[in-house]
Amino acid sequence: MVSLEPAHWVERHADVLFSVALVHVKNQAVAEDIVQETFMAGLKALDQFRGQSQERTWLTAILRHKIADYFRTQARQPMVSLGDVFYDNYFDRDANGDFDHWRTSREPADWVTDEESAESDALSTVLYSCLAKLSPRYTQLVTLRFLDNVDSKEICQELGISSSNYWTLLHRVKILLRECLEKNWYSVR
Repeated sequence: MVSLEPAHWVERHADVLFSVALVHVKNQAVAEDIVQETFMAGLKALDQFRGQSQERTWLTAILRHKIADYFRTQARQPMVSLGDVFYDNYFDRDANGDFDHWRTSREPADWVTDEESAESDALSTVLYSCLAKLSPRYTQLVTLRFLDNVDSKEICQELGISSSNYWTLLHRVKILLRECLEKNWYSVR
């Protein structure tokens, strides 16, 4: 059975927890605050630790909840609706006024890449740069879905959104990432 050693948490776990938080929130000060809140919550919950996991695993679970709390707070702040303006930039309308097909100038380009290119540091740098340009809500969605492999039902619960809203947001963020990658990676190749 594993026991906790709070006196060594900062020394043993702060860097890893900070890295995880920073990937999610993309703001150093916010990440530091979340790690501090994680340690405080861990201290308050010492009696709830059952010893069935490693100390870091337990703290990381607390951290994930603190990150979710941060994004829930951010989600309560009013967001600008992309609505039809967003889709008008990418899709043409049919006779009924519905979005029918890609605008010719916005059609997805062929993404033919070799294995080396997909794993390259340069592509990773561009991808993280594109992620940094997203709103916090989109960033959390991408991180949970594609980096943490969380299923859609759990993401909806964590973000407090409906299933249809989830798919709409996922569709929009994929378009935004695609456009950013095309501008900053594929267009220079």
